[in-house]
Amino acid sequence: MASLDPLQRQLSDLQLDLRIERDKLSELVGSLERLESRMQGGTTTSETFDAAALRLQSFSTGVERCLLVRTAIATASRPAVLSPPVRAGLADLERFQAWLMELGKG
Repeated sequence: MASLDPLQRQLSDLQLDLRIERDKLSELVGSLERLESRMQGGTTTSETFDAAALRLQSFSTGVERCLLVRTAIATASRPAVLSPPVRAGLADLERFQAWLMELGKG
């Protein structure tokens, strides 16, 4: 198998990252739909609202992550918008936010 040039490798990696993120977002949408059904069924508690809020925040973070990953990669029409150190710092922040959200679920 021929090896990919660096730009092709970056684009291939980006496609994989976006597919993974899309799958996570789809799971969140399904979870939100189930919560909506419970809310409409009259079984609403403060915990249900808290769960919905956390999932909406996770969804928002997932969309942001897709955009950040994309802007960190140079394309044929533009250079990378985010430098590797900035993207690494944002990745650390994303992991910290995910950790905080996991704490909130417990």
